[in-house]
Amino acid sequence: MDTPRPTFGLLAQRYRIIRQLGDGGFGQTFLATDEQFPGQPQCVVKQLRPYRATPQTLQLARRLFFSEAEVLSQLGEHPQIPHLLAYFEENDEFYLVQEYIEGADIETELTPGKTWSEVKVIRLLREVLTILQFVHGQNVIHRDLKPANIRRRTNGELVLIDFGAVKQIGEPGMKPDKTKVTVAIGTPGYAPSEQTQGKPRLNSDLYALGMIAIQALTGIEPEHLPEDPHTGEVIWHDRIGQKNLNPLLRQVLDRMVRYDFRQRYPDAAAVLADLADLGSRRATVLRPIQQLNRKRVHPVVAIAIITTLIIAIFVGVVQHLVRQMALDAASLQPATISPAVSPLTEGEESLPPLTGQATALNVTVTAAAYNANLNRLVMVAANPNQLYVYSLLSQRLQNIPLGDVPRQVVLDPAGQRAAVVHDQRITVVNLQRNQVERVIDRPMAIASLVITANGWLYHSSDHDRLFAINIATGETVAEQEGGAMASHLLTRSSLTLHPNGRTLLALTPGGTLIHVFSINGAEIVPIATWTAPSEEGLTLGDRLWISPDGQQAITNQGDRFPLPRLQGSQTLQTQRLPLANTTAPEYDRFAFAPGQILALDGVPLQKLSHIAPQTLSHSQTWQIPPQGETPHVGRHLFFNPRSQEYYLLTQPQGGGPGVLWRGTLEQ
Repeated sequence: MDTPRPTFGLLAQRYRIIRQLGDGGFGQTFLATDEQFPGQPQCVVKQLRPYRATPQTLQLARRLFFSEAEVLSQLGEHPQIPHLLAYFEENDEFYLVQEYIEGADIETELTPGKTWSEVKVIRLLREVLTILQFVHGQNVIHRDLKPANIRRRTNGELVLIDFGAVKQIGEPGMKPDKTKVTVAIGTPGYAPSEQTQGKPRLNSDLYALGMIAIQALTGIEPEHLPEDPHTGEVIWHDRIGQKNLNPLLRQVLDRMVRYDFRQRYPDAAAVLADLADLGSRRATVLRPIQQLNRKRVHPVVAIAIITTLIIAIFVGVVQHLVRQMALDAASLQPATISPAVSPLTEGEESLPPLTGQATALNVTVTAAAYNANLNRLVMVAANPNQLYVYSLLSQRLQNIPLGDVPRQVVLDPAGQRAAVVHDQRITVVNLQRNQVERVIDRPMAIASLVITANGWLYHSSDHDRLFAINIATGETVAEQEGGAMASHLLTRSSLTLHPNGRTLLALTPGGTLIHVFSINGAEIVPIATWTAPSEEGLTLGDRLWISPDGQQAITNQGDRFPLPRLQGSQTLQTQRLPLANTTAPEYDRFAFAPGQILALDGVPLQKLSHIAPQTLSHSQTWQIPPQGETPHVGRHLFFNPRSQEYYLLTQPQGGGPGVLWRGTLEQ
């Protein structure tokens, strides 16, 4: 079926098509620009069209698409896999938007009749295998590994692109009566037999990579290599261009491309282990004495060379130590957790210690934010002033220098931008490029801030109004004074963005009112006011958390209430959680888990509790263990509903570098 190029101006009112990059049975790939992002950066748009546009097929395609897109979003956390920027459906067609990788694919380097050196092939294998080790660790199969899908950046680094898993929504083999479908995706010559039968395995990718390596060594495309008619094995030994190929490399490649998947390497780690062994054995190869005699060096020259080498090694070691000392400030290292825990007591009962993986932080975290979709943790710290981006998936840490001391950090709903609050300045950081995008000076101290997916900031201050800032232009718009606005009492109000991304909640100081606004760019329109219960002296607190489904909220005092309609004036019906600590507005002390509320509690915050929303009772409480002899307290708590993992940043009770905990909470 012919698939025409999109003719509309903007996709999702944002992405403008520049030119077509590729065309396949599953759809088309285009180069585009992001019209809503500053500088209009280029990106890759993949249009995926179901083979049949029947209601049943569309329903299945939609489920498969969004499921696979979530997987690609997680994989994009690896530095050598393109970031997934967006995914959406429009006119019964599905679109992926990914980071554009500047450079060229290695297909351009594999010229027929020309061969690569053994060293270059081994380098290719090691780099791609390291990426595959990460991919397979997520239980994902690439399914279309070939030279055109290995792209080399301009700095020489390889990137794995165009995963085949999501292509199944466009294949004719997709049947609407199947809930779990696997179709035959791959490229002839690189796809092994089990994959062509629609039954790919993790080591199917190893076969494809092995064939790429053989192509590089022989200068012959895989489809043109003969096969043994009895075993199905590829015949390639007599076609290599390099003489004296290391027999160990030959053995590794033979095992990677076995016809029977059961005879192949089970995973990328096993191949890497043999390649490491190959490297060590290669270093001990003895050359004939005649060759050595031809290359004898005069003793004086030899002494000069050795002296130079010793000096160079000494200088290199010193430089490495200096660099390492600088990097240590931004590194994450496994913590040594003392098994001896002095438990806190709750009544007559001791509390079990919190369990999980603990990682020591070499920085004192000032504030933190978390995005569950990308499983990304963002932290800010002073001395030095830095923003740290930590992928909980790949466990990769990156740091971005900041000009001033940070006080708060917030993320946009997509997890693509962070906004850091200083006293009278906002730093916007592009997390896709890991660089500062814009610094915005303000004439007043900023009290609270949110950032939206469409590139706007909203903040409160000492003024009785809200401010909207366009990130792209730096333009500031203030909510007008007078009329109904004068009664809002928005001075130093605490702002929370509703999960719908279009509604802003402002909790007034003293916690007596929540003002609700509809926001759309420069427009800030009041739509509702919620009042604290009428009991004398009862207030809501100083900070608000909203559940991801937008159904309920909790204040730092532990007042829980269902969210009313986003219109009109209403009095809230609150319930008080059973907490010992009803203050601590500066810490992220609540997180929503399915059927549970997670809360940091205690004075100080040394306990983590599971609270049942229906009964408002503690279903389980854990003690935060000390580190050695130093008590630690909870500071920032987050939860990933997909992995069912909690993430908790703790600090010594007296302050200082802390610990990142992660794990599952079993009751």
